[in-house]
Amino acid sequence: MANYCPKCGNTVGFDDSFCPKCGARLDSQESEPGTYNNNGYGSGYNTRTFYKDSSEIMHIVLILTGLWVVMSLIGGLFMLFVGIGVNVPMFTMVAGGSSLFYFAAAVLAIIAAVNIEKHTNRVLTLVMLVASGFAASSFLSIVIGCVMAYLVYDARDYFTS
Repeated sequence: MANYCPKCGNTVGFDDSFCPKCGARLDSQESEPGTYNNNGYGSGYNTRTFYKDSSEIMHIVLILTGLWVVMSLIGGLFMLFVGIGVNVPMFTMVAGGSSLFYFAAAVLAIIAAVNIEKHTNRVLTLVMLVASGFAASSFLSIVIGCVMAYLVYDARDYFTS
C-alpha cells in the first residue's frame, strides 16, 4: 500500500522525508498509510474516501464533459432539423429555440473543459457546468451538471485559481 502526502495527496515512498511535489515534511504523518488529509487543518481526518488523487477524478470529469458536449451538439442538431422538417411555424420556432439552448450547453461545457485542462478558474468551471446542465433544460442534464460541478468543487487542490 502506498503512502500519500498529508498536504497535497501526492504518492510518496515509505522512506521519503519530504514530499517531492510540495515539500511537506513526511516523517510525522498524522494520517494512516493509504490515506491522506486534505481538510487543510492538519487534524489527520481523511476527507477523501472514494478517490486518492484529484487528477484521477478530474480526468473522469473531463471525459464526461466531452461526452456532454457531443450529446448537446447532437440534441441541438436534432432539434434544429426536426424544426426545419416540420411545416408548422410555431413548432419550428420552439424547436429552433430549443436547439439554441443545446448549443449554449455545448459552449458552456467546452469552456468548463478548457478550464479543467488548464487547471484554472475553478469557480468559473463550477458555474459553467451547472449552467450547461440548466441550458439543456432537462432534469437529467441538471443532475449531471450539478454532480460534475460537485466533483470539481471537491477537487479544489487540482486548480491553481
